[in-house]
Amino acid sequence: MLGIEGSEKKGSKRGRPSRFSDALATVICARLSEGESLVRICEDETMPARRTVLGWMATDSNFCTSIARAREEQAEHLAEEIVNIADTCTDPHKARLQIDARKWYAAKLAPKKYGDKLDLDASHSGEIRVVIGESID
Repeated sequence: MLGIEGSEKKGSKRGRPSRFSDALATVICARLSEGESLVRICEDETMPARRTVLGWMATDSNFCTSIARAREEQAEHLAEEIVNIADTCTDPHKARLQIDARKWYAAKLAPKKYGDKLDLDASHSGEIRVVIGESID
């Protein structure tokens, strides 16, 4: 309750939760793995601010590992969504946009699995000579 000067009554809290807990970390990771973005999760009034979550990731290696695992699961979720969109969407332009966005994001989350593969062809049709011990004049 606000007093005359506009100050808060002792004991009441304002803003979103900022204390780290295993339960909160589990909820954040579960929502990530189900395909929800960290931005959207942190927009929820019951969740901490994005900056707070990033701070926890920087200081807690276990939480950072859990987030990384959730991101890998998120990429899998996005890949499954792509198939579902391709099978069910009736508007081809909308489907292409949704699929391209998910492909791009999955490639950023799991580049080794979903990123563009570089095709390095090392074949050479010319002649290669190796000269050892001879001087070139």
